[in-house]
Amino acid sequence: MTKPFLIGGASMPRSGHHFLHRILMSYFGDSFGYCSYYYPWDHDFFPECCKNIPCTKYLNTSLSVFFQKSHDFDLTDPVNKADLNLVQIRAPIERLYSNFDLHVKNHPKNRKLSNFRQFALREYYYYVAFWRKWITAASNNTLVVTYEDLKNQPDREMLKIIQATGLEADETRILNAIAQQKVSRGGNARYVARNVEQHEFFDQEWTAEYLTKIRNACLDYDEFYD
Repeated sequence: MTKPFLIGGASMPRSGHHFLHRILMSYFGDSFGYCSYYYPWDHDFFPECCKNIPCTKYLNTSLSVFFQKSHDFDLTDPVNKADLNLVQIRAPIERLYSNFDLHVKNHPKNRKLSNFRQFALREYYYYVAFWRKWITAASNNTLVVTYEDLKNQPDREMLKIIQATGLEADETRILNAIAQQKVSRGGNARYVARNVEQHEFFDQEWTAEYLTKIRNACLDYDEFYD
C-alpha cells in the first residue's frame, strides 16, 4: 500500500485555509483526508484527533493525500515532519483587521481602541515569528501560498500544490473544484482587498508605522508583497 502524501498546513489565521481545504477536498474526493486539529469537525477524517503533529493515524489508510491544519500559535510545530509544508500567509494589515473583527465577534466587550492596539501588538510578534520560522528558515519541502494569490488565481495556486504532491494534476478537475467554491476560471471573480481605512480603529500614521516594522523584521518580505 502506497503511503499517503502528508501535507502539513502551517497557516496564519485568516489566510484562506478553509477555502483551500474545500478546493482540495473537491479535487481529490474520497482519496483525501483532513484533520482540523483544534476541534472536532464534520470534515475530519478521524472522529478522534490524536493531537499529534504529524498525525499518528493517517498512515493506516488508503488515502492519496492527508492534510493537517495548524496555525502554529505556540511556534512549536515540527518543520520537517510532513512531505510538504504548505505555508499560508496574508498581507499583515488586512489580516490584522480581519482577525480583530473575528476576535470581537466572539468577544464583543473587547471592541475598544485600547484592546485593538493590544491585539495588534500580539499579532505583530506572532506574524514576525511565524514568518521567520516558516519562510526565512524554510525547509526545502516548503511551498508558500499567499491569501491574495489563492483568491486571485486559485487555478494557478492549486496546480502548484498538486504538482508538489507528485500526483498527476488534472486542470479540468482543478477548475471544477474551484467552480464549486463560486470562484470563476482563472480568478476572474477578482479578489478585492478589504478597505481597512473604513475600519473604525483605522489610523493612517499608526498603520503605516506598524507595516514598516513588519517589513523590516521579515526577511524577503518584498518577495511576496510589494
